[in-house]
Amino acid sequence: MLMPNVPEAMFHALARIDSAESVEAVGAAFKAFANLFGYDRYIVCSASTFTDDMIEEIYLVEGDWTDGQDVDRDTYLLHCPITRHLLSTDHPFIWSKSHAGDDGKPKYWIVRSGCRFGEVNGIQIPVFGRSGLEGAISLAGRTIDVHREAILAARVVAETAYWRLRHILYPSITEHAKGVLTPREREVLSLTALGKRQSEIAVILSVSERTVENTLRAARLRLGTTTTAHAIVTAVKNREIKA
Repeated sequence: MLMPNVPEAMFHALARIDSAESVEAVGAAFKAFANLFGYDRYIVCSASTFTDDMIEEIYLVEGDWTDGQDVDRDTYLLHCPITRHLLSTDHPFIWSKSHAGDDGKPKYWIVRSGCRFGEVNGIQIPVFGRSGLEGAISLAGRTIDVHREAILAARVVAETAYWRLRHILYPSITEHAKGVLTPREREVLSLTALGKRQSEIAVILSVSERTVENTLRAARLRLGTTTTAHAIVTAVKNREIKA
């Protein structure tokens, strides 16, 4: 792969992303940058350790992550289980995927020094904020640039894209709350604060996991927050739920 001028590519992408006024504009700038380094797909998500499998909402997606299926939260997690490695690190990491084995399922692994690359290779980048883990970005392609400078540039551009997308999607969400929680939202948020996972809450309340997921999202929006962790802190502060 012919290595591009990394600083020039990075600062050009940062300038475009910082001035973007729409999700589409962020996506176009991010795609142009990603393609320079061999990435033909990417996904930008909000994330939280309070949520099953960590992914809360998909902000932006490009390319085939799910073997031709529409990309939603559950389908992406099914096809890209490597996301859970974010629980073990606070730094970007490189991963690979091989062809399906005898069981019909592809094999994923974290790339260490000396490991060969697979059919698809990628980088996972965690984003941290005031409430801890707040986002995750994955970029992937068949042949990617893993030089140190390229990885550092990808991290900076990906994190910038994440925060710009969140500002565009939730322009005033951190400025003021939007209302009082409903009894169900309060119940689900309280159970989440106690460490219950979505699957456990679904059993306790006799509802589907999707209902729990949607209730948490509604609670975040109502409280003017972007992550479940921040929603819990805000709800405790507002005396909506007990600490």
